[in-house]
Amino acid sequence: MARILIVGPIEQGAVHPGTREVAALAAELGAAMQLPVVGTVAGPAEASFLAQMGQLGVEEVLVVAEQSAPMLTPDRIAAQVIAVAVACEARVVLVPHTSDTPEWLPLVASQLDAGIVMDCQAVAFDGAVVATKMICGGAIGAEYEVAKDTAVLSLTTGVHKACAPAPAAPIRRIEANLPAPALSLIEEVLATTSEGPPLKQASIVVSGGLGVGNRGNWGLITELAQTLDAAVGASRAVVESGWAPYSQQVGYSGVKVAPQLYIAIGISGALHHLAGISQAKAIVAINIDPKAEIFKVAQLGVIGDAAMVVPALTQRLREIRKSQIDT
Repeated sequence: MARILIVGPIEQGAVHPGTREVAALAAELGAAMQLPVVGTVAGPAEASFLAQMGQLGVEEVLVVAEQSAPMLTPDRIAAQVIAVAVACEARVVLVPHTSDTPEWLPLVASQLDAGIVMDCQAVAFDGAVVATKMICGGAIGAEYEVAKDTAVLSLTTGVHKACAPAPAAPIRRIEANLPAPALSLIEEVLATTSEGPPLKQASIVVSGGLGVGNRGNWGLITELAQTLDAAVGASRAVVESGWAPYSQQVGYSGVKVAPQLYIAIGISGALHHLAGISQAKAIVAINIDPKAEIFKVAQLGVIGDAAMVVPALTQRLREIRKSQIDT
């Protein structure tokens, strides 16, 4: 019997949080296509990971019997997902879109002879699977109808409601003759991490652009972020200027965020940046240019020099927090 397969990537010692959104979408597709939903992990089959997948409303969690290596290369992850997809006769393979997904998901689609759409904002079924994604730097929403029998899709995190926890599903191990790895891991170099919450999961993000003034003023961004317990983001121009690492770049070619509050400081609002913040619930813009494009998408705007506005804002927030603690 055909099924819908959701795949949970492993990130920072847990199943990627976007998998809960994928599970909710899979349930909707399953109802429309009259297909059950099963799950698997894209990574080592540790008991805790499988248990997390089992609480996403799936019928069962499938895992390849030899899926145990702590570090898996893209070709190995793809081989395991392919084996599970074949075993469950997957009609749709759904996975959260991450920075690693493009390394192995196309391999899955190729081997399954499937149609693939990555970084989708929405997926629906109307006789065929139809995926919506942003193109042209986020300026246009395009719909793609998957003409193949199997659809392989990655979903942008933050665009769909997450599923509620469900009773634990059974775990079933399958036997598969996986091909020998084509790649081997020589060395793992961990990216430097900044203080504060991870950018992609943060409920508040404070981002800066060249309008901050100069590299010496970048501390204004980090101080405000620390005051709000927020993550630090940056425009592409700031990253290219060396003021901030690429891991903090927000936009079409960087990280797409979906915080409750996004504070854009000295950011003009280029299309490629707006594409990365389209899922933010509220946007506050601080910019000296009253004609900056960022004001068109902001719920609150402050026209002023960031070097003057931001320190005053940070100081006032500290005073408010201190008064709350004192009372």
